[in-house]
This record gives sequence, C-alpha cells and structure tokens, in this order.
Amino acid sequence: MKKLAAIAAAAVLLCGCTDKQSGADTPKPSETSPAVSESGKTIVNIAALGPVTISELSDPLNMPQDIDVKITDYGKGADDLTAAFRNLKSDVLYGECPDIVILDPDNIVRLENAGGLADLGELMDGYDGIKREDFLPNVIDGFTLNGRIPGLSEAFTIKTAMAKTKFVPAEYENWTPAQATEFYNDLPDGMEFMELWSTDELAQYMLWRVQFDCVDTSAWTCDFTAGSFIDTLRFCSEQQLYAFEPDFESMTDSERAEFSLHEELKGVSDEYLVFPVDISDFGSGLAQMTYGFLGMEDFTFVGYPSDSGNGTITYTEGSNIHHGMYGIPQRSGAKEQAWELLSFIIGQQPKLEKNAMISTGIPVLMEQLDRDYRRSVDYSNSINRSFSLPGALGSENYSPDDPDMNGTLSQEQKDRLHDYILSVKFEPYASLEIRALASMETAAVLAGDMSAEQCAVVLNDRIGTYLSEKE
Repeated sequence: MKKLAAIAAAAVLLCGCTDKQSGADTPKPSETSPAVSESGKTIVNIAALGPVTISELSDPLNMPQDIDVKITDYGKGADDLTAAFRNLKSDVLYGECPDIVILDPDNIVRLENAGGLADLGELMDGYDGIKREDFLPNVIDGFTLNGRIPGLSEAFTIKTAMAKTKFVPAEYENWTPAQATEFYNDLPDGMEFMELWSTDELAQYMLWRVQFDCVDTSAWTCDFTAGSFIDTLRFCSEQQLYAFEPDFESMTDSERAEFSLHEELKGVSDEYLVFPVDISDFGSGLAQMTYGFLGMEDFTFVGYPSDSGNGTITYTEGSNIHHGMYGIPQRSGAKEQAWELLSFIIGQQPKLEKNAMISTGIPVLMEQLDRDYRRSVDYSNSINRSFSLPGALGSENYSPDDPDMNGTLSQEQKDRLHDYILSVKFEPYASLEIRALASMETAAVLAGDMSAEQCAVVLNDRIGTYLSEKE
C-alpha cells in the first residue's frame, strides 16, 4: 500500500463522518465485497449525516491514486439526525455497508457497542499509514475503548481555566470543588471569583467536570449521589449571583471604547480570580490569551473543579460541524483502501497562508504539533511571534517595537504550554450530551424549584437511561 500524501482539502471532503464500536454478542453478517469503478480503482464509500460534495476538494490529484471516492448522505430525506443514524447503522450492520463513517463520538460509541466498527489499531499495525507512535502520547489511549480503537479524529479542543499563581499556587493545579469553594469564600478585597455574563455561569464552571466525574463510561453507569456533585450544586444554588450584561445600544462611542479597554485589562487588573479558556491551537492566540492576557504573569491551570484530578474537558474537532470522528465499519470489504484514505486525512498538513488567523484545533499527530511549535514568526498565527499586551492597542503611544507594550514567550513559557497540552487527559468519548442533560435539571435547583439531593436522584435516572442506550 502506498505511502500517503497530505492535503487539507481532503478533510473538507470527508466532513461529517465517524466511527462505531463492536460488541461480542452481536451477530455479524459477512464482509461486503469491494466496489470497483470503471477505471479499475477501488471505490471507498463515505457515509455522512449531511451533504458533502466532491467539488469541495481543491486538489483531488493529491488524493491516493488507487481510490475513487463516493459520498452517501444519510441525512437526505430523513426526518431528523436520529432517523438518519438509524438507517446508517442498519446498513453498517446488515445492509450495503459504507467503508468510512463520520459521526459524533456518541454515535461512534453506539456503533462500537453494536459490533459495527473495525479496530483501527489493528489496521495501523497491519497496513501502511499513520502509526500509534505518530500520535500525541496522551491521545492514543483516549481513542482506545475497551481495548480497541473504534474511531479517530484529526484534532481536539481543551477547555480549562487559569488563575494567577500569586493568588492560586501551583499545587492547586486541577483543584477540587472544595478547594475552589474555599478560594471563593476567601477572595482578596476588590476581587470577584470570575466574570459572570449569565446567572448560571458559576454553576456551569463549578459543575461541568464534576458531572463527568459522576459517570463511568467504561461500565456505562452513573452515580450523582457520590463525590462532590450534591455539595457543589448546593453551593451554587446558595450564591446570590449578579450577571453583568452591558447595554451596548445605550453607550456612547467613548463609553464603548472605555468598556473595551476595561475588557482588555481585566486579566491584569486582578479584578477576577479565575479565567476559563479554550485551547484550540498552538499559535499566537494561545500565547496571547494565557500569558499575554495576564500581563505575562505566571499562572496555575486550575482547570474545572474535579474529584478525579482531571480539570480539563476535551472534545474532538473533526472536519465537520458535528466535531466528528472517523471510523471504518467491520463489514467493509475495502478496509485497506479505507485505512489508506483515513490515514491521508488524519495525516494531512494543510497549507497555511502566512497572514491567516485560523484555528483548526490541536492536531492529534506529534509531527503536526511540532510543526506549530517551530512555525516561523513570518506567520501571523505563530506562537513564536510578538503580540500586543492588554491595553497597548488602545494607547496613543502604541508601538509594535516597544517591549513594554508587546510580549514574546520565553522558551520556558512556550514549553510550559506545550507540556500542558501533552499532559491533559484526552477523553473524546466523554459525552457533551451528558452535560446538556444535566444542565437542564440543575437549572431547576438554581431556580429554587428542586433540592440538590432531588436533582441527583433525577439525574441518576435520566443519565442512567441515556447510558443504557449506548450499550
């Protein structure tokens, strides 16, 4: 099998597809026969839950030359995405099986549990293409489920939070809910815990990771009466929160300018203790929204309060609107060619224009992250590039050459961010649906319509039912 070339456009072509998992008790019909085009090439059929067109390819000549691509949109004509997935699953298990699927992580889990997906780890070991050692050391374990790799994504995003080390020492990295509450109750004069743009924002921050810690995705069970969930939810419900909602329409131009300057300076003014942050690339944006945002001061990654010591939330960033994952069905008769194409997609290195400010997610391959680490300052998104410090752009005396108005990461600071990305626990199958379901019930507690204990019982029932559907 040929070594695979890299091209950004291939990711666009394959947006919307994902993978599934295999269950031991599910009968598996025989493998389908590979389809062949008139030109004698193997046809790789890509299944998506939405429209994807081959015309989205900018340079199809760089695709693997022994493959022709076919796209099947299971969303076309379906009543909703649930019905579309049901039809796709039926074909994967018993019908005209596609060769690659692009789905959200939840549906990857459902297909894996139904016995529909091939182990991509076996394909890595058996065919040319990307290998286990090519991945970031923390992501390959995350892709593994029940000893198998049912799905892969191209990139991912980290949700975490930071606080200046002078207020929250380094030993509080990945702090617990009890520690966060202690800091909340003992804030320095003039400081708020975090900026609130909605009345439930504190609860979202305090509870998001705690909710995941109540769920055991290996056993598909949950217990919201254990750990810190009830105490943390009760704490959030007892706070008298003020949501800051600026009235932009009634502001004068000078008031808007003053407000914008205040927003720029809130990280250096010590007005807030905690600053949630999304890490979606290793570029100038990451440098500016961490060290730059805090005026180059040292900080602690406190993360989201957790019982497990894992203060981050990670989710996949596929090349589609569903943040999808790619999988290869067990019954595909063209597994080698499908793996060749999938390796090509995952291993691509998109051409980046020097002035482009885009975020494509944190790549799952070490070579691509190292490429971002070394990127020349000629690129506007290079992490090695100088960036303006808060308030500098609003100054009449701003100069891009003034070191007091601009910052550049030291080698130690850059390595610290790099090492943090490699240290977080990667959980691509941690369901964001769980958070959505939990938030619907916790809202009743925050409104005073339900106790925290009652909410835990309701969630055990609702989330337990949700998890049973994934088995």
